[in-house]
Amino acid sequence: MAMKYVPTISLLVLLALALGAAGCTGEQPDPVVPSVSPETSVTTPTVFSLETLTPVDIFEKTQYYQLFNQENQREEGIIFPVTYDLGIVRVAPGGYTSEHKVVNRSEIIYVIEGEASVSVEMVCKGLLPGEAIYIPQDAVQSVSNTGSDDLVYLSAMSPPYTEEADILISDGPGACAKYAAPGPFVLVRDINHTEANESIANGQIYINPIMNPDNVFADTGYQLENNFSLTYVMLPPGTAMDPHYLAGTTEVDYVISGTAVTTASGTEYETGPGDLIYIPPELPRYAGNKGSEPVEYITVCDPMWKTENEFPV
Repeated sequence: MAMKYVPTISLLVLLALALGAAGCTGEQPDPVVPSVSPETSVTTPTVFSLETLTPVDIFEKTQYYQLFNQENQREEGIIFPVTYDLGIVRVAPGGYTSEHKVVNRSEIIYVIEGEASVSVEMVCKGLLPGEAIYIPQDAVQSVSNTGSDDLVYLSAMSPPYTEEADILISDGPGACAKYAAPGPFVLVRDINHTEANESIANGQIYINPIMNPDNVFADTGYQLENNFSLTYVMLPPGTAMDPHYLAGTTEVDYVISGTAVTTASGTEYETGPGDLIYIPPELPRYAGNKGSEPVEYITVCDPMWKTENEFPV
């Protein structure tokens, strides 16, 4: 992802959570904006929605929706203890991000809609919905829409993006090598749609750790340059995760389809497609599906999810 400038983050809805509340109200709490000092991290769930965000034109036919960026939020005295930024990129047919590199920053792209061709140091990979690609630090990259519909993808960059780190290489899309060319490690991971569909039919939750640094290292011997993990979760109708909390780990859930109901310390937060909920460390929570359609969402855990950091409630 490249930008010619970075907008100031719009904090959309900050939802207060009373940690000692008894029982589940079943109602959406009234949004409030708590007072947060520059030295204090946000300790209550936070909900964002694409519907209220104003996109930024970063290239012709390419728009960026900034969900959150740690550097911008810190300037506003709002501190989320994460090591990445998160946004949605929408590319119209025929559009692309110009060839560029982002100094000392790696990026994970997860395709939600459309078809993409991603060029990394002239190594080109085609991506479809449900597929993700890891782009190493300082790698020259470009993303092109190769389909007839809009391309929509989730972008997670670590450390957070800054304009100074973005180096434009050319005004055009990245080229693809005609022959096998040496290049950086480029990892493509995807969900198993067959297993996901079987899980829906059987009413079982499907979880796929798409980009967990520990798993990637075990599978490939390559050490990712980020410390957060990205996981695909599918909840069939009438299912819910087991109540739990994550020790020292933040969680962000971005809903792709369906309507998720996240219960945190007895309070329910409803999120639909294009919505995101941030959950602080240590907070008891679980996500459920009370609707008639499957719920799909991407979970980002920072630091990465580990078995030893998850505890039942």
